[in-house]
Amino acid sequence: MRRHRFEAALYRLSSVAIVTTPFIALLTILGIGYLLRWTELSEEIEEHRMKIERVGWIATNAKRLALELAAADRSMSSNSALYMGDPDSAETDLQSDVKALLDSAAMQIASIQPVAVDEENGISLISVRAQASGSYPKVLSFLQAAHSSTPIILIVALDLMPDPSQQSSAVDTASVSYVVQFEAVRLMAAGQ
Repeated sequence: MRRHRFEAALYRLSSVAIVTTPFIALLTILGIGYLLRWTELSEEIEEHRMKIERVGWIATNAKRLALELAAADRSMSSNSALYMGDPDSAETDLQSDVKALLDSAAMQIASIQPVAVDEENGISLISVRAQASGSYPKVLSFLQAAHSSTPIILIVALDLMPDPSQQSSAVDTASVSYVVQFEAVRLMAAGQ
């Protein structure tokens, strides 16, 4: 009798397992499918969120840049943007202005040499190449002074590197010296 009950219970258990296995398999497949689809949708939602943030950032910065450009446009007159003076002494004036800016920043000047004058679209580009050395704050001070000079001095082709003559064991970063090579350009109306 006991054996008969055990066989009956085993039979019922196997019958339940046979009946429920397809449902469990179906639920498992549906769960995996749902999980995969949920992951895809989450990734799409994250991509869209990032695009929205990017568009918002671009719009915010576009407004800020538009205001800055408008302010710069208002502040720039032909007198501050273009050099007004004798074309023959333009190179000499630029050299002396660059030297004065480097001196005011307390930088050591290695060389200042004129470059050929180029003419493009009715504008003469007067250039000098220079090399100087000093600490990073001094270099930054020089660049800020050049940016705010009148008429404007444009600094192009800037190359900043640690001074090779300085010992590399310097611990104090404020005392690290840099060599800066650059080309300074001033604009002048052609045929002036």
